[in-house]
Amino acid sequence: MKEQILIRLENARPGRVSGQELGQELGVTRASIWKAVEALRAEGFDIESATGGGYRLLSAPNRVRQGLIQSRLTTEALGRVLTVLDEAGSTNAVMRERAAAGAGHGETIVARRQTAGRGRLGRSFFSPPDGGVYLSVLLMNNFEPAQITIRAAVAVHRAVAALCGLTCSIKWVNDLLLGGRKICGILTEGLFELESGAMTGAVCGIGVNVGGDFPPELREIAGSLPGSTDKNALAAAILNELERCLAESFEQVLEYYRRHCPLPGHHVTVRPIGAEPYEARAVAIDSRGRLVVERGGEQIALPGGEVSLHKE
Repeated sequence: MKEQILIRLENARPGRVSGQELGQELGVTRASIWKAVEALRAEGFDIESATGGGYRLLSAPNRVRQGLIQSRLTTEALGRVLTVLDEAGSTNAVMRERAAAGAGHGETIVARRQTAGRGRLGRSFFSPPDGGVYLSVLLMNNFEPAQITIRAAVAVHRAVAALCGLTCSIKWVNDLLLGGRKICGILTEGLFELESGAMTGAVCGIGVNVGGDFPPELREIAGSLPGSTDKNALAAAILNELERCLAESFEQVLEYYRRHCPLPGHHVTVRPIGAEPYEARAVAIDSRGRLVVERGGEQIALPGGEVSLHKE
C-alpha cells in the first residue's frame, strides 16, 4: 500500500491528494492511509498534510524505490515487473535465477547495494549502499549479447544527457566515461537452452555511480554523476531509453554510438582475452559493433577484449 500511495502522491506533485480519495482508490480506511503515510515519513519522506487539504509529497530520500521508479516509466514491458532489493550479491545473478524460474521479458531487479557486483572479464564493480543505480533486466529477444550491450550504452548515454544535461563518452564496448573517469559499466550475459545450446535471451546488467565516495585505489579511474541526481528518475530513464533502443534498428543505434565513441583515429592498447597486449591504431566500429584496429598493415575486427587509449 505504501508504494501505491507513493505513486499517487508522486503523480500528483506539486498538488495534493485527500486521504478520503486515497482510501477510496485503495479500498482502505482513512486511518490506514494515515498509518501508511506515517510509515513513509519514518523512512524519510517529507509529506505535508493539512486538515481538509490532503497530503502532498514535498521531498523524498534519494534511494531507489519501486513506486518512485515505476511512476516515471513510459515502457510497455521493461520495469513493469520490478523488485527493489536492499542488497544483492549481483543483480545479474538474481535475475538469472528469476529467469530460470520462469520470469518474463522486461522483468527488472534493482539493488541499493551489491556485495559481489561484477563487470566484464571477471572484474568486480564497486557498488556501495545507495552509491548509484544497480539494475538488471531480462530481455527475451534474439539480439546478440554484444549488440544488447551497445544498445544499453546508448540508452544510458541518452538518459544521462536528458536527466543531467551531461555528455559522456562511450569507451568501447561497455563503459561510459565522464571527465575521463568511468561512471557506468554494463555486463550482458546470454541465457542458453541446455539441450540445444540455443540462446533464449539475455540478462543486461547496468551500474551507474551517483555521488560515489570511492576507495583510494579507484579515485583516479572511477567517477560519478552528481549526488543530487534523482536515482529513481535515472533508473526509470534508463529503462525507458533501453526499450526505445531495443525497438530501433541496430544501424540507427550504432550511428549514435559511433558519434560518442572517441577511440577510432587514435592509437590504442589492445588486451585480448587470453593473449598478450599489443599496440594498434583504432580505425572504425564496424556494422556488427566490433572495433576495427590496424596492426602492422593488417586490420583486425575485435569481437571483445579490453582496449584503452595508448599512453605516449
